[in-house]
Amino acid sequence: MDVMIHRPRLTEWEAATLLGLLNTDLKYERRNIKCQRQRINNGELESRIFPLSEQQKYLRKKYRLRNKLVKCLPKDNKV
Repeated sequence: MDVMIHRPRLTEWEAATLLGLLNTDLKYERRNIKCQRQRINNGELESRIFPLSEQQKYLRKKYRLRNKLVKCLPKDNKV
């Protein structure tokens, strides 16, 4: 089965905008994970719905996405 996959190309502006939004989201995720670690160390229970290990896996996936977006941008573009 030969099916061609269409991957949309991003302009420089779109990639830079997505990268900026992703950087902001990563900053808040890291801070949230840090606060939850402190709460767990102080004796509070870990969330059953979205445990810390799942959050860390999700954060790593976001970092991989960020690295792919950085590769889409030209070298001289500093975001």
